[in-house]
Amino acid sequence: FGLLLALLPATTGQEIGTELCSCSPNTYEFVLDFSLTCPPVNITLGDAVQATSCLVSPFGDPDIEDLVPVEVQSIDILELGQDLRVLVQENIEGSFADGDSFQYTSVASDPENIDSAISIPRALQLNLVGANVNGEPIINVYIITFTNDCGTYPVLTEGQSAGWTRFSNLGPPLREYCPLAPTVLPTTTPSEIETESPTDAPSGGMNTTAPSAVSSFPSDMPSFAPSAAGSEFPSDTPSSIPTGFPTATAAPVTAAPVTEAPV
Repeated sequence: FGLLLALLPATTGQEIGTELCSCSPNTYEFVLDFSLTCPPVNITLGDAVQATSCLVSPFGDPDIEDLVPVEVQSIDILELGQDLRVLVQENIEGSFADGDSFQYTSVASDPENIDSAISIPRALQLNLVGANVNGEPIINVYIITFTNDCGTYPVLTEGQSAGWTRFSNLGPPLREYCPLAPTVLPTTTPSEIETESPTDAPSGGMNTTAPSAVSSFPSDMPSFAPSAAGSEFPSDTPSSIPTGFPTATAAPVTAAPVTEAPV
């Protein structure tokens, strides 16, 4: 798997949105597919994706031979910045079966998290720890490294796969970081409809409340100390994976004031 240092950009002084872009998805939904393995990775390298790396191996005991999972118990999702240091890491614990799904929201979904070009995500890494039919621990690790090209969108498409996962629902990036991304209109949800019986003549006596906007992304993202840059996939059996950090909570929903229709 070559050194990640070889993928470092020549400079980090590029202008965000014109010279350096984040056109990778803002939100990911992954579906587990235990019929998959790696290599290969079903992602085409080119203008959008610079490199992919993937392995499936025993976790702890090198003598484990059955590398087909029947369950995933722990998932680590990491985004790496332009210097390939960890921007954010999220851990998901549970018992996931074939066909189950899980979601992740990118650090680039909130402009407050992007304070410089270094903060633009350069790579996405997943560590999935599972067990085979005998209950023996096995692990799947993969990294997708983006080009951050401003003239290529989309970067990933639904139906593509890496390791034990398929991409099933991908949210578009922000246009300020990816000029080719589609314009996303605010999502509104009708909250309440009240009806009134007419008195003398029909006067359209219906009162509706304005839809309330729903916040889709966290309002605050925790900051983490950077890890060492230039790490590579283990050549031998991995014995540990990074531990997760608490995830941010979503901003509260604020309802708009009620406006009555004229009588």
